[in-house]
Amino acid sequence: KFSLISRMNGFAPALLLDDIFDKFDQTRVQEIIRLAGSGEFGQVFITDTQQDRIHRILDSTGVDFRLYRIGNHGIEEEISNCSK
Repeated sequence: KFSLISRMNGFAPALLLDDIFDKFDQTRVQEIIRLAGSGEFGQVFITDTQQDRIHRILDSTGVDFRLYRIGNHGIEEEISNCSK
């Protein structure tokens, strides 16, 4: 579906990976993030309830990222390692 939508629209749609830690172990999550960060998927949004865990895994993959902590009043913190 992702490839079809990309071809039809001429650009990659946003990819949402919601609570992937509930479904996969850490090794599989790292591989999914590496694949999603390869540049073929456009914007990728990953949700997690444990900021330290997602930050550690994102750092280990070598992909550029921005990490946002969302609270009751919106964005409370932004951490970035983007080289762009």
